[in-house]
Amino acid sequence: MTGPVLRRVRCSPDRYTYRIPAVGALLARYVGDGAGWADPFAGLSTLAEYRNDMDPTTPQPSHVDAYEWVRTLPDGLAGALLDPPYSREQISRHYRAVAHKVTALDTSNRFLARVQDVLAAKTRSGGLAISLGWTGLGLGRGRRFEEVEVLLLVHGPGHYATHAVVERKADHVLEDYPDEAG
Repeated sequence: MTGPVLRRVRCSPDRYTYRIPAVGALLARYVGDGAGWADPFAGLSTLAEYRNDMDPTTPQPSHVDAYEWVRTLPDGLAGALLDPPYSREQISRHYRAVAHKVTALDTSNRFLARVQDVLAAKTRSGGLAISLGWTGLGLGRGRRFEEVEVLLLVHGPGHYATHAVVERKADHVLEDYPDEAG
């Protein structure tokens, strides 16, 4: 059994992660024309067919809470892009900037998990998820997603590394990670 492709690059951070050249190249390889893809935290990106961002100044067709938005998506998505705020502080700042009341749920681990649960259910078998953030968790095996590629973006001293995790949805329940020791 072969594992995911693992790559590490040095690059400057960018508030809009998709503008980082290595991330842009990764997205170009997997997303194609974006048909059937969803992006609940799209920012300035127009890659996905279905796009949302709470910030009304972004060029998105929808500006609502990500969880409420993903629940309206059709089943059978080709893929999902996930580039949410990475920390509780980023969530609070983002919500305050758009005059949205920040709740305990918004700054809890459940904030993103709810969005991931719905996207996983709406993505077809064989579909992809590309998750970006400060952890390499992605959607995970518990949601039937296997790693295809992991890109570690190292930004230098004083910056957390950004992880880009590409996963494919299996058509069956996945076992726990095999024991690599043998």
